Amino acid sequence: MAKSKDMQHFLERVSMEMFGNSRQECIDRKVCVICGSSATEFNDVVSEAEFCLSAMCQECQDGTFRPMDTTLAT
Repeated sequence: MAKSKDMQHFLERVSMEMFGNSRQECIDRKVCVICGSSATEFNDVVSEAEFCLSAMCQECQDGTFRPMDTTLAT
């Protein structure tokens, strides 16, 4: 499903403000919006689909979405 023009504009603005890179340009060039590395190899189809949404490479996805440690230090 295509994103509305308003949503595309919002995502571009957030991407530029947070990372200094255009989300869509990174997707088109297959590079990560965060670290700038190649974004062509993914662990699974879900991760590849996430790249189409966020423009994050596998490594940055792993760092962003890793499970949080909820144990308390004793």
